[in-house]
Amino acid sequence: MQRFYLERRFGEQMKITDTIMYNQITRVLRARVGNEYIFFNSTDNIDYVYKIDSIDKNTVVLSQIEKINKLEYNLEINLYQSLPNKHEKIDNIIQKWVEVGISNFYFYKWERSQKLDVEAKKITRFQKIMWEAVEQSGRNKMPDLEFTDKLDFNTDKNELNLFFHTNSENSLNLKSLDFSGFKTINIFVWPEGWFSDNEVLNFEKDWFKRVNLGENIMRTETVWTVVWFYIRQS
Repeated sequence: MQRFYLERRFGEQMKITDTIMYNQITRVLRARVGNEYIFFNSTDNIDYVYKIDSIDKNTVVLSQIEKINKLEYNLEINLYQSLPNKHEKIDNIIQKWVEVGISNFYFYKWERSQKLDVEAKKITRFQKIMWEAVEQSGRNKMPDLEFTDKLDFNTDKNELNLFFHTNSENSLNLKSLDFSGFKTINIFVWPEGWFSDNEVLNFEKDWFKRVNLGENIMRTETVWTVVWFYIRQS
């Protein structure tokens, strides 16, 4: 069943007059009276099922027929992602991490990050990709998305901080980590030029855990496929 994200409260009846959504329902999906759709607002973890009562030239009227309680993954997982060298890589990172359940995104310019301008219109595009991934994947909570030049390394005892490194020396592997007892996991993923020696020292000074993903060197946008598997299976 098609899902739609709307930042609003849902009552017994709803009218769709927004031109973009009206066109999506009536022209793209070719909806008819009696068709059912899911709406959610990312704040109350509920899917609201509505049935179309009527369609006229600029309004779709729907009645609520069911509420479905949805539970998000109860562990907060934040991605501190190095800013990659292409906007298309950010598209891919956001889409795939949203699908698997990431809580929030923080894109940061590391010392060896390649220069990439992220304008307001690009952020709007990334948010649209994020919304579509939330709709498609069946999630309800919309992750936060932030692009920043500053990073706070202050740690909390209830948070597990993992930074990924290509050097296996003095590194842990994911299957040896114990995630129990933590409310939040912060994942720090390298830029194309890897973390600098200074950044590694800052991580280790603040008791971050250095993790190596094996001998094969992965692209920065590929890391999620390995990391998420182990976290969700733990």
